[in-house]
Amino acid sequence: MEACEVVRLFVKKAIVPAEFKRWGNPGYGRVKALRILVYARLKGLNNDTRIVKHLNKHLDVSRTLGLFNVPDRTTVGRWNDLKLVS
Repeated sequence: MEACEVVRLFVKKAIVPAEFKRWGNPGYGRVKALRILVYARLKGLNNDTRIVKHLNKHLDVSRTLGLFNVPDRTTVGRWNDLKLVS
C-alpha cells in the first residue's frame, strides 16, 4: 500500500479535533497539515524544503492527501513547531 493511501486511511477528520471559526485566510486545516507531516515521516523527508519539493514533483500525491495546491515552505515549517493534536 502506498504511503499516501495509508495516511488517507488513518488520518481522518474523526481523530483530529475540530477547529474554532476564525477570521482571515482559512488555511489548510489540521487534517491536511497532519496528513502532510505523517506522509513526510513515512517517506523519510526530514525538513520542510524536501517536503515541498517532493509534493511539487508528485502532484498526484498532493491531490491524494487532499491538497488543491502545495503549501509554501514556511507554512510547512510552522506546522513542525505547532501542536496539531490537543
